[in-house]
Amino acid sequence: MKNHNDLHKLYEFLKKGRASRKQIATHFNLPYNTSSDRFVRRLVAELATEVPIISNSKTRGYSIAKKEDMAEVERSYRELKKKIIKMEERMEVLGNFKLKSQW
Repeated sequence: MKNHNDLHKLYEFLKKGRASRKQIATHFNLPYNTSSDRFVRRLVAELATEVPIISNSKTRGYSIAKKEDMAEVERSYRELKKKIIKMEERMEVLGNFKLKSQW
């Protein structure tokens, strides 16, 4: 995906404070719908590989982590870790199915 202009635009927007997916879509002059929601989530995910983005079930929207946000950072970190564990469990089931299906 790597559209550096979009990533930079999102970064500058989030530097101003927390924003919801709808607010981000509006900032990109997009109507808020399923397609723009998917675009926003992908863009945030891409930016989060370069910038510490806070996003968790307790707080709505996305923000760039700051030192004073350590409780939210910790919560986001734990939630991501939990998702990874669940994905690994699903991958194991699929891997086992693949192995059994090769017989």
